[in-house]
Amino acid sequence: MNKLIMAIKTNLRHSFIYKVLCFSLMCLLFSSIKLKSQTIPIPTIDSVTVASNNQVLMAWHVEHDVSITRFVIYRKTAQDFAYIAIDTVSASSPHIYIDKNVDPINENWLYTIASMSSTDSLSGMSLPHSFITFDFGDFHLCQQEVDLSWSSYVGATNIRYSTICISNGIDIDNRNHENNNHGSTSVIRGESHLIAVRATWDEGSSTSAFRPYTADTINISKNSSISIIDNSSKVFNVEVKNGIYRDVDSAVLYTYRNNLNTPHNRISVKPDLSGAAKFTVKSTKEIYFFKPAIIDICGTEYDNSLAVESILLKHSDTGDDIILQWSSVNSVSGLNYKLFKDDGQVELIESFTSGNTYRYNIESDAGGAEKICFYIHATNDTLSIFSNVVCITLLDDLLWPNAFVPDGDGINDTFGPVVARFYPETFTMTIYDKQGATLFITHSVDRKWNGMYNASLVPKGAYIWQAEYTISGRKVKKKGIVNVIY
Repeated sequence: MNKLIMAIKTNLRHSFIYKVLCFSLMCLLFSSIKLKSQTIPIPTIDSVTVASNNQVLMAWHVEHDVSITRFVIYRKTAQDFAYIAIDTVSASSPHIYIDKNVDPINENWLYTIASMSSTDSLSGMSLPHSFITFDFGDFHLCQQEVDLSWSSYVGATNIRYSTICISNGIDIDNRNHENNNHGSTSVIRGESHLIAVRATWDEGSSTSAFRPYTADTINISKNSSISIIDNSSKVFNVEVKNGIYRDVDSAVLYTYRNNLNTPHNRISVKPDLSGAAKFTVKSTKEIYFFKPAIIDICGTEYDNSLAVESILLKHSDTGDDIILQWSSVNSVSGLNYKLFKDDGQVELIESFTSGNTYRYNIESDAGGAEKICFYIHATNDTLSIFSNVVCITLLDDLLWPNAFVPDGDGINDTFGPVVARFYPETFTMTIYDKQGATLFITHSVDRKWNGMYNASLVPKGAYIWQAEYTISGRKVKKKGIVNVIY
């Protein structure tokens, strides 16, 4: 009988009922432990924010409980299996903790917190919270915005994201991106920015690290300048300077007639490798104003440059004198004006820093010139302006008849030049027939050809003359045809 009872007990110990009873006892034990630990309030994390010094700042709240003396801070990466306790802090308010041992730009951590009682009992862990990390997208030179993508914030619901962009201490863009994990923010080309992403939910907010960002810039000089205005060849040749910059698309020249009210024309050219842009503009007898501009490769035009006017030179003839008058360049100070004469040889007449009138005496000009031309050249350190050229036709110093009658009546019996202005210092005149034979040579304007050759009067017809002479130091060569008539 005893053996039977022992056998029944052994079988009962291994039976299903026995296992159920043991499992129930264990559950009751763990349940009592859990109920005991949950008497300590569990903290609630309000935010995980990256501070200005790139340290992670956590803030939380917890129900008031005098038994709470400390909080235990845990963290882990998304790839880790379990949280690791990294620190404890006192229970004094406000409830915050700064994690100084992470890289919040390149790392992404999850944080949770537990309450600790005076008996070293721990509450359960709070819901985990993360902070935001983000990356910059590609920035193209002609964009006004930079693209961003960011990690989702863990620990809250109904999260809304926004981007913050600060330049030179000014918030230039604060844009709402709803619940997306990507977006964009405005940037200023060439300026330094601080950019962050903020997560907002009903109970709080969290901000990522502020990351520096400098948007690539258009590498040009926005100010171009006119270096040459040359109206000496019946057109305006205008050169605009703008240094060697990689992102210039074209240079523009606006032309105005007589005033700057309305542009007369707009010309666009490609600058050369030195940064100079050369324009050709049809000229009229008016004052032109020229205003340059630069267009970058994104199509933005910069017209920050100074408009410069041309110099218009005029003249009037009073007989023995020529009155020369020219316009001043009022838009540019410090110009030195020089008056040049060109009668085959360029000669500086006079320099001016003020005034715009000059009287030129024709009789003072060297002999032998058929015409005299004048122009003004105004310069400073960076600008060169040539006026239009005005020319005055002069009487020949020697006048040459085209026929004579060697009949001995004392009228037009000889051939030679008539002195109109100046006597030559040296003179040679030679007469040839059609076959090139020399018929007559003289070295004086007063000794003329009487139509004779070898003591006989030449046949009537055309003969060739050639003269070489010097007047006021100028060498002159002339030739022509004279007809012998009788």
